[in-house]
Amino acid sequence: MKIYQNEDLKGYIDAATKPEWKERDFVNYAREYMNKSNLKVLAIGGLMGTGKTTGLLQAIKEFDACYIVAEKEEPETSEEYIEFLKNTEKKYIVIDEYGWIKERSLLDKYLFTAIQNGKRIAITGKDNITLEYLNYGDLMHRVDMVHCTFVSYGEYCRINDLTVCKKTREEYLNYGGICSEWTVTDFDVLKNYIKVAIIDNMVVYTQIPVKKVTAIVYSILNSMVSTKHISDTDFFSESGDDIDITFTINQYKRVKDILEEVGVIVTVPDCGRNIFLPYKNIVNTRKV
Repeated sequence: MKIYQNEDLKGYIDAATKPEWKERDFVNYAREYMNKSNLKVLAIGGLMGTGKTTGLLQAIKEFDACYIVAEKEEPETSEEYIEFLKNTEKKYIVIDEYGWIKERSLLDKYLFTAIQNGKRIAITGKDNITLEYLNYGDLMHRVDMVHCTFVSYGEYCRINDLTVCKKTREEYLNYGGICSEWTVTDFDVLKNYIKVAIIDNMVVYTQIPVKKVTAIVYSILNSMVSTKHISDTDFFSESGDDIDITFTINQYKRVKDILEEVGVIVTVPDCGRNIFLPYKNIVNTRKV
């Protein structure tokens, strides 16, 4: 557990952000949350590279805040975090990498108590699915969840200083993001990103075997993205997916629903067809 506050936090924010970086839409919402008194924890959910940490640092820059970063396999457990929250004078607190905290259920329960005692607490982290589903655990109805994976066309234009026109719409449809350093141009890099950011988290949360989750995720991606330059068999082979793996309609629906909930895929209602149903029979076979 690393703790930044006072001059250390100012130095950390200056090093981690740049003045010319424009704020994402959720940043002002987070800033306004800090000035509110509603009894909820703010959770910023989104895939890696969508600006969650940067945005929260921008939001607390003008506050006398405390920024806590959990570390993977750290010795501290929820009890140490609870003890710190009980004793700190800081009202505004951000906890990053929240999903890495050990025995987190204890801290889940305590956060609401801290909010009742006047704290303003925001949490985020790479473990996106864990954050998204806090509403269904000890923090049910006590989390204000903000999704930031999806970047709207308006936000895309604002951050990149673009005008609304046909050309920028085409650019948005082809790119769709705002963090250029996370642009993926290599398929192997893309596979690793999907594994770390989506599949690994999905396996932990759903308890569906990793091979089945992988098969479902790539089936959905293949049904959404045009692969006219590569055969279906080659697509699954290149992705590392086994086309002989089978899964049930319930498993498929559960994974699809979570992908939609966390903003990885977007439903377009009344478009004339269900774009998420793959071309295969997913109940008993995935044979191409």
